[in-house]
Amino acid sequence: MNSHVGAEDDNGGPWIRPTIEHESSRLTPPDGRLDRDLVAPNSFGRHGDVLHAGNVPESGTPLYRGVARLLPDGTVNPAYRQAVSGVAAPRGAADLSAEDHITQVRARHSDSTSWTRDRTTAAVFTNGDGVILEWRTGLPPDGALWRFKPTWDIDGDLSQVLVQGTLTDARAVRHLA
Repeated sequence: MNSHVGAEDDNGGPWIRPTIEHESSRLTPPDGRLDRDLVAPNSFGRHGDVLHAGNVPESGTPLYRGVARLLPDGTVNPAYRQAVSGVAAPRGAADLSAEDHITQVRARHSDSTSWTRDRTTAAVFTNGDGVILEWRTGLPPDGALWRFKPTWDIDGDLSQVLVQGTLTDARAVRHLA
């Protein structure tokens, strides 16, 4: 784990933000340091801090994915562990229809992740303490192990977009409400 010097901390000294470099979607270091860093809400960046710069395409429609830091039981969300490094990995491996994924019929088995064209909608999914991943529409980069999955768009809906597979190198921005 490397560190990057950011803005000044509350005492006027440099504020150091850890950056996690990954080789796969399993991002928890063997020493458990990441889990310790993620327990306290302000220990892993301030609101608006870019935790992972990513390699976001310059063109296309912006897409956002909100990921909460904690699960309802108070434990660190495994998806958050990945999101701080710009990774959006699905929970399952089933190739579900957009309808089954979106209506949560079998979403926990889905091989896709949900994204939105509306940043405010993504912020809701952080539960006020999480990360917003940013990407753009367009063709996946060469060698990508993901693709956009067809879905329908309903007026007043969440402007949802599905990404099938694991998307890596998205921009990760800390969100605190």
